Amino acid sequence: RESVSPRHVPDVVMAVSEIPKTLSGKKLEIPVKRILQGMSPGDVVSLEAVQNPRALEPFVRLAAERHRRASAEATPGA
Repeated sequence: RESVSPRHVPDVVMAVSEIPKTLSGKKLEIPVKRILQGMSPGDVVSLEAVQNPRALEPFVRLAAERHRRASAEATPGA
C-alpha cells in the first residue's frame, strides 16, 4: 500500500477461473463489489448483458459466507 490510495487496495485477493465481463468485454468491477457488499446479482447487473454469468457465482458464494460469519459473530452462543 505504499504507492496507491487505500481505495485501490483490495480487501481480499481471490483466485477465480474467469472474470465476469459484459458482452462488450468490460470487467464487471462495480457489480462484483456490490455483490460482495451483499446485493443480489440481479439487482446490480442485467444478467442478459453478461458474457459469462456463471463467473459471478464465486463472488455470490463469498458474500454469503461473509454474511454467515458476520451473523454467527453477532449472535452469542451460535
